[in-house]
Amino acid sequence: MPVLDARLIQAGVVEVGHELMKRSVDHTVLETLAVAGTGIFGVGGFIYWINHR
Repeated sequence: MPVLDARLIQAGVVEVGHELMKRSVDHTVLETLAVAGTGIFGVGGFIYWINHR
C-alpha cells in the first residue's frame, strides 16, 4: 500500500475548502464533512493500529 503524504492531502483540503468558501456554501455542510472525515479517518486509523500492533 503506498504511503500518503500528509502535506499533499492538507494542500488538497485547503484548496477544496477555499473553493467552497468562495461559493458561499452553507457552513453546516462544511462542518458535517469535516466531522465525518475526522470520524472516518479516526476510526480507520484506530482499526489499522489495532491490526498492526
